[in-house]
Amino acid sequence: MSHTAAASDERLPGEGIHPFALDDFSDWSTEDLLAGLRRYGVDTDAERFRAQALAAGGPEEFGTACNAVADEHHPNVYSDFPWMAAWVLWYRLAPDDLTATGVRADLENALAWDPGSNQASFGAPVVSYWEAAQRLGRLLQQTPPHSRRDCFSHVDADGMYVHEEVLLDRFVVWAQECPTESLALLDLLEEATASPRFRLPRPLALAALGREAEARAAMTEALQENDAPFYGHMCAGAFEEALGNEAAAWDYWKSALECAAEDWEWEECERRLKPLAERTGRAADWEALRVANPPPKAVQEAEEKAQAAQQRAAAEAQRREPGLVRSQPPAFDALTQPKILPAQVRRLGRNDPCPCGRGKKYKICCLKSGKFK
Repeated sequence: MSHTAAASDERLPGEGIHPFALDDFSDWSTEDLLAGLRRYGVDTDAERFRAQALAAGGPEEFGTACNAVADEHHPNVYSDFPWMAAWVLWYRLAPDDLTATGVRADLENALAWDPGSNQASFGAPVVSYWEAAQRLGRLLQQTPPHSRRDCFSHVDADGMYVHEEVLLDRFVVWAQECPTESLALLDLLEEATASPRFRLPRPLALAALGREAEARAAMTEALQENDAPFYGHMCAGAFEEALGNEAAAWDYWKSALECAAEDWEWEECERRLKPLAERTGRAADWEALRVANPPPKAVQEAEEKAQAAQQRAAAEAQRREPGLVRSQPPAFDALTQPKILPAQVRRLGRNDPCPCGRGKKYKICCLKSGKFK
């Protein structure tokens, strides 16, 4: 065979170097991959693979079905080969087909892999997040309107990132750089998510197209219907800056800073306000604003330190109380022990490292799964 993977006693001959090795088999030829699937009991070939994968729902679903067939034919052999082979073959034999799991992989690869590299896992081409978003738009466009919400939910499920939030963040720039394409994609995403937040970048695109009066009316309406104050203020600030209204942009971003609940939100405000302050001679205003509204994590740490200091002072005062002698530790009394109130328990922040250990931020890893609180 043309591949380089070594054989293992714990797999069928040639399938991987270790039972848990994540070799993605992208160095195998198409013929070797198909032959490997057939050895596992999967009845496929180069002519039928694409239709079979599409009928299953996409590469993820077909790979899962292939694994089920392999388990049935070889129940005592662990192997991730059938699932991985399905993905590699998908990118080779059906590169232009659009499915929910395939588009999800495009979006994930765009965020997780270096755009300077030639390929991501399974031999997938690395595209920019904008290109992946365009593929999402084409997928939604070819999906019947009544099924678009389910389609997007499938795209945004079980991945490493919450793509609805990533897309909203990117549209602040995309709407100004690619206004026509952004308007079309925003319409589809608003329908697919039922989220009024996708109306907020529209005025930026309209302004970029020179439709200022329409853009201002659209921003007024979007802010009235907005259910996310921070994102609304950030979009409105970018809108006013694009029209040259720096004082109005300052006011909107100041409001965003005042309602920032996470460190990443505070940092985004700083990224906007600090250069604007330097540009307009308002450095002192920025310093005062920064002091009055410190980062949420700094506030939390200061509160925790103050609470710890109070507890130490109370313990020291009790120790020095005259006539208090204890020959042995007091018995535990559940009625007299201080209770830990919910406010004293540190809440897991969206920007904190995810407890799952994958090295990603909680908001783009396990937030939607509800595993951790």
